[in-house]
Order: sequence, then C-alpha cells, then structure tokens
Amino acid sequence: MNSTEIEKLINNFFEKLNDKEFETIESYLSPHVVFHFPGTQPLKGSKKVKQLLQIIYRRYPHLKFRVNDIIIQKNRVAAIWENAGTDKQGKPYRNEGVTIFTFEQGKVIYMSDYFKDTSFGNRS
Repeated sequence: MNSTEIEKLINNFFEKLNDKEFETIESYLSPHVVFHFPGTQPLKGSKKVKQLLQIIYRRYPHLKFRVNDIIIQKNRVAAIWENAGTDKQGKPYRNEGVTIFTFEQGKVIYMSDYFKDTSFGNRS
C-alpha cells in the first residue's frame, strides 16, 4: 500500500467507527491483529477488537471521532484524533489521543491507543 491508500483507509476506518459499521471495520483488520487498549490486556484477533469497539459504543452511543492528522512512515501510521459525545446517561465526554497502526498486506496487524482521559472505564 502506498501512503495515499493508507491515509484513505485510516480516514475510512474512523468514518466507519463513527457510523458504528463494525463489520466493515473488522474487514480492515487482519484476523490475527493485536490491539493494545488502556485498561485491558492486549486483545488478539479481529473479533475481539470488534467486540471491544461495540462495548465502547454501548457506553458512549453518540461518540464521534475527528482525525486531525495522519503521520505515515512506511507501514506504520499515527492517527491523531479527538472525540466527543455523551455516555449512556447523557453526560458529555471528550478526549484526545493517538492510535498507532501497523499494516501488512493491506490489513491492520497492530493497533495501540494512547489518550489523555482514561476515566471512560470508570463510568457505568
């Protein structure tokens, strides 16, 4: 994949996340993807990643991401984003972070999230 294709895939990934199109997101992932997400053990496999994303959107049903920058170095990408929405009780939530992606043969094989506010896990 060239950098234009990678940038398009990253933008599509976050658009599909905003639209809660989890099956499409799963299609971007290698079946053996590893995802490091704060507060969890590394998730292994595209189905586990999809399940986590679904859980997040149950807690934050109106969450929307905006990608502010994409930095590409060979097969590695840093997507710098911010998000905002409400939790299931209607309380506002906002965050900023970076997701690191690694690609192999056109699929995401590695993801790791780094963000400022990790309190989302404490909300019920």
